[in-house]
Amino acid sequence: MRVTESDIRRIEETLGVVLPSDYRQFLLSDADEAQRIVRELPFRAPLWVNADEIICENQLARETSDVMTIGESEADEIPWPDRYVVVGTNGGGDYWFVHADGGERGLWFWQHESHSVTQNNPTFREYMEEIRRDVEDPERRRTYGG
Repeated sequence: MRVTESDIRRIEETLGVVLPSDYRQFLLSDADEAQRIVRELPFRAPLWVNADEIICENQLARETSDVMTIGESEADEIPWPDRYVVVGTNGGGDYWFVHADGGERGLWFWQHESHSVTQNNPTFREYMEEIRRDVEDPERRRTYGG
């Protein structure tokens, strides 16, 4: 399923954000290849490439921002910021996200147990290189069920 400029505009308008340029480029140029690779590696969690899913998951994250908090302890926890756009999940309660405010580039990861945030990949180009290596490496293929 190809992502179009129209899909991206709908995501941005519905969520009231401007998606980072490298994420936009990933959706337009690399999403089909990423989905193909992840289909080959069924235990590798995919990023979403469907506008409806991206919108729905972000609306849910915003509705549950009191549970999806960031911070090491209750004293310093903050609710899930609207500028964080969730772009995928591993199915275990953790999410990948991007910063829509243009502040921090790349693909970020929120871990639900620790409520911590770490950068997963500095750019989406590096994310694509990583999953391409995963599909080519026999050990990584075994790890991800390929």
